[in-house]
Amino acid sequence: MSVFLLVSSFVSTLLVPPDAYREGGPASGRVIAYMAHEYLGNVFGTIYDISTILVLWFAGASAMAGLLNLVPRYLPRFGLAPEWVAYARPLVLVLFGIDVVVTLIFRAKVEAQGGAYATGVLVLMFSASVAAAISLWKERKYSLSAYCWGVVVVFAYTTLANIIERRDGIIIAGCFIFFILTVSGISRYHRATEFRVGGPRLCGCGIGAAMERHRAS
Repeated sequence: MSVFLLVSSFVSTLLVPPDAYREGGPASGRVIAYMAHEYLGNVFGTIYDISTILVLWFAGASAMAGLLNLVPRYLPRFGLAPEWVAYARPLVLVLFGIDVVVTLIFRAKVEAQGGAYATGVLVLMFSASVAAAISLWKERKYSLSAYCWGVVVVFAYTTLANIIERRDGIIIAGCFIFFILTVSGISRYHRATEFRVGGPRLCGCGIGAAMERHRAS
């Protein structure tokens, strides 16, 4: 994937005019699609556009499926465990509502959402490389762990550079973290004041077992 990204960047730099890169230009936010239409014809370009839409649709569906599995597992650790989280439909509606709000804030512009998307992907890859490095170190695979630590340094530098250049991603992440912690605190407060015991109940299983042991002795 890294090789494909480097090659596509090199080829697009040679084939696409600088004016087309500018904001509002025909290649702004869609360089590969522009080259597909320009050099391979509109039929191939249309097929490429449809394929891109389908790939992005599947990526969104896989991300939604992952969140449906991760959110109910990790929310209780933050003290946020409402009953509706256990059901898929309400959680899908909540996540879809967040997607709609973010899309409206950025006005569905690729350039506006690029910084936030890049920050999320870089943080994800950075955390994955840290986890891999620690896991390999515990398995005493020191050479592979050293390589992963080198990857960690690269992703750490790239993430910091992206955050400094485009701060919108870290701002959005901070807003989500603040929202989750606030709602979690409110939920934990209400759960701490709940009366969870309906009444006393005497279980005779332990008494019966004790009497059997007494008779046997």
